[in-house]
Amino acid sequence: MAGGRVAHATLKGPSVVKEIFIGLTLGLIAGGMWKMHHWNEQRKTRSFYDMLDKGQISVVITVIRTGPDRRFDRKNREPAAPLPHVKERT
Repeated sequence: MAGGRVAHATLKGPSVVKEIFIGLTLGLIAGGMWKMHHWNEQRKTRSFYDMLDKGQISVVITVIRTGPDRRFDRKNREPAAPLPHVKERT
């Protein structure tokens, strides 16, 4: 029986150059996206502080008390003392 030779696909190991190229490409893409994210956050922060310096916006700190000192001191039933680091409005 004289048959022709049939070409079969042979499995070879991973190509080192191809693996390095794929890894480098994926790393550069992920790094670029990460940098773009941080540039965007930096731009938003810079814009916020510029508007704050120009007086276009202001920041108001609201103190919300929770827990036992909400209205009265638990032991004396007197109004609770203000927090030491917060100035009261006059």
